[in-house]
Amino acid sequence: MSDTSGSAVGKWVAGIAASIIAALTIWWLTSPGGPLNPEEPEVDAPHAPAITASGDLYDEQLTSAVLGAGQTVSYPVANLWSAPEGLVPDCASAYLAFTWIVRSPYPDGGDELQIEHLIPQGGGRTEVIADGSAGEASIGYCDELILVNLDVEDYQVELRHAAGVAQ
Repeated sequence: MSDTSGSAVGKWVAGIAASIIAALTIWWLTSPGGPLNPEEPEVDAPHAPAITASGDLYDEQLTSAVLGAGQTVSYPVANLWSAPEGLVPDCASAYLAFTWIVRSPYPDGGDELQIEHLIPQGGGRTEVIADGSAGEASIGYCDELILVNLDVEDYQVELRHAAGVAQ
């Protein structure tokens, strides 16, 4: 007499074990970080580059702004400008040297950032002075620094700025 109930139970256990192994293998292959779904390594964005403008610069600072998609943020230069006591700024000689970088999204992104300023006696019209995900520029003391995000995703922008006076 043969033991058919023992082989049926063994087949049943083997089938369950094979199903569990198959499910775990599929989960491992497709889960985040698995071979079929690798995670992108997280890259820390660098800070805004060093200012290379010539001349004496004072009170270097970092300012960060989050610009929503299509959003504009403006800074009157007089609010960012800071120098030692006794150094009085004027519109003819004082300026703000600055660099910027789009820290998020990084490294791919930020190409739709524009740096603008108001056109003097232009009735509120603006002019692009720089653009891109990183760069360097300067702007006069009586001007307004305007960041414009033309992209469909939000940007986190970091500005490194320092006050200067032309001699």
